[in-house]
Amino acid sequence: MDSKEINNEVTVLDESEAQKLGIKSNYRIMPSGEKRFGLVARDGSAYNRTEAPEDGAAWQNSHMHSAIKEMYIVQKGFIVFAELENGQLKLKKMDKNDYYMSRPGVPHNVYMADGAVTHCVKYGETDKSDWIPSTELDALTKHLFADKDFSILDDTKYKFT
Repeated sequence: MDSKEINNEVTVLDESEAQKLGIKSNYRIMPSGEKRFGLVARDGSAYNRTEAPEDGAAWQNSHMHSAIKEMYIVQKGFIVFAELENGQLKLKKMDKNDYYMSRPGVPHNVYMADGAVTHCVKYGETDKSDWIPSTELDALTKHLFADKDFSILDDTKYKFT
């Protein structure tokens, strides 16, 4: 797309111009088949739209951040947000229009149900990669919902407080 003025007020930037200003696009298809459409700024902030396949529900990879916070917003369908706090697994089902904010230092993961669409806004400043894997949380979550049985979400010991 060429840069040009629209209504004599707004100038459209192409991708190379955005990169010169410190914003990069990050579009990818994950091994689960989910599609991610993202923008990443040089200060570590970012935005991602994630679309799960219509028949490809799956967990993402558990991780935490030391400085960055993530605001997850459900656009379509539902997700399950998992956290590992003080060694205790917590699960929260989130439906369309629900949102939740991750906390620095707390491992979290997201189960994307069939056809779910989310937005994730990452903010906070960091000059380095701030994605720390959590194999401990993966071990507690990756097997959940493989049979599409969500009854564990009714168990109060797993609910967020």
